[in-house]
Amino acid sequence: GDAAGAAAASPATDFGSTTTDAPADVGLLDGSALEAASAATAALSDPSRAELGWGPIDMCTAAIDTIHASTGLPWWASIVVMTCIFRGVVFPLNVKQMRNTLRLKQLQPE
Repeated sequence: GDAAGAAAASPATDFGSTTTDAPADVGLLDGSALEAASAATAALSDPSRAELGWGPIDMCTAAIDTIHASTGLPWWASIVVMTCIFRGVVFPLNVKQMRNTLRLKQLQPE
């Protein structure tokens, strides 16, 4: 008896009979604030080519963004595709470097 009455009167278990949507009830996210946050996030996550420089990081960022935008792949898949393309382009250079290293090793005096 007493335990059930104490639990019912406890503020930790007395949540009331009505439920509301918390953000709307609190008033933290009104329409204009949500739109401003969305626009700011879009501006940060989608840099235009004019905002990027010509450094290697900027060029990789632009390539991944182009793959993402043109294929509709998720970001993680765009990064995997970019990695495969990059390794495919660099592979002939690696083979040439290995052949040159082998030639130099054969020419080295014993």
